[in-house]
Amino acid sequence: MNELAYMYSMDCDHLYVHIPFCHYVCSYCDFAKYVCNEKMQTLYIDRLIQDLSLIKNKVSTIFVGGGTPSCLSIKNTIRLLSVLSRKLKPNGEFSIETNSEDLSLAKCNIFSLYKVNRVSIGVQSTSTSLLNKMGRKHSLEDVVKGITNLKKCGIVNINLDFIYGMKDENDSILINNLLFSLHQDVKHLSFYSLQIEKGTKLYFQKGAVKTDDELSDEYEYIVKFLTEKGIEHYEVSNFAKAGYICKHNLTYWKDDTYYGVGLSSSGYNSIYRYKITPRLKDYLNRTNLIVEKEEVGLNDREFEYLMLNLRLVDGFLLSDFKKKFKKDFLSCYAKEISNLTDFLDIDYSRVRVKHNKIYVLDEILLELLKYSC
Repeated sequence: MNELAYMYSMDCDHLYVHIPFCHYVCSYCDFAKYVCNEKMQTLYIDRLIQDLSLIKNKVSTIFVGGGTPSCLSIKNTIRLLSVLSRKLKPNGEFSIETNSEDLSLAKCNIFSLYKVNRVSIGVQSTSTSLLNKMGRKHSLEDVVKGITNLKKCGIVNINLDFIYGMKDENDSILINNLLFSLHQDVKHLSFYSLQIEKGTKLYFQKGAVKTDDELSDEYEYIVKFLTEKGIEHYEVSNFAKAGYICKHNLTYWKDDTYYGVGLSSSGYNSIYRYKITPRLKDYLNRTNLIVEKEEVGLNDREFEYLMLNLRLVDGFLLSDFKKKFKKDFLSCYAKEISNLTDFLDIDYSRVRVKHNKIYVLDEILLELLKYSC
């Protein structure tokens, strides 16, 4: 049994599949991606299907991300989804990331036919000028039409992704983003702070991002606006109507196990954390497929548990921490907790970051790293 087959032989309850193709490359993106090419994507889907055949059990959630999975041709979309739909447990969550301009009625029908029941659309902004600066080519009309087509096909669990924090984004644009998201009557919203990664087009544009104080103010406004409208803020960047929290995302934040399939994907099976090669040539040629493999020690698991669970608005249960790590959080972290009284809410059963401090989570985690229990 080769190394990849061994990783996929372990029992996990969730599956992430990476599609590295896009119609075009956005100015802020540093994910593993390539401009769509029919011949290349067909060969890539061949390899994905080959890898998926190594996974024998069914999973509770599937998430197809990218890149832009919706840029696949109709033929390759059917090839991939027909395999994935057979991997899904009854009543499972099946998500796919899309660009609105790809959401024709025909493609939405295919999604529905093959059990896709949650679709995420990259809106990013309602401002045409900001979309142009990001390298995005869709219009708001494309977004509205895509949402309409999905609903016609019975897919109502729709997420809209937005990015905030560009220097040219004024208060009016931010408010328009929020109002537009509400008017579309979707179930889930994600608002991400713009991150400028080295090597992207925006990286070379000085002053493209607002200051930390400006970002914090925008974040607070977004949270206040949406929660007042009855939309639950359940994770740093994510908001959902009742019953529509993304189950797959909870996989990562709750330290659950998942397969990673496809270029540059990562997986975790409670023993090992692994990463698939980001080199398309190696992936297609079946060489050096696993580029990172790390046995996850108890200390690493403990810190990752804190890092991920404190992203959740509800934090974590003290009893759950004790069950997982066989020690008392309040005793072990007493010194660090005393330095974080302005940042953490702690009662007899739960630990969470104060609602107005979640934006400085990194600083909180750095303090918790100092523990010596």
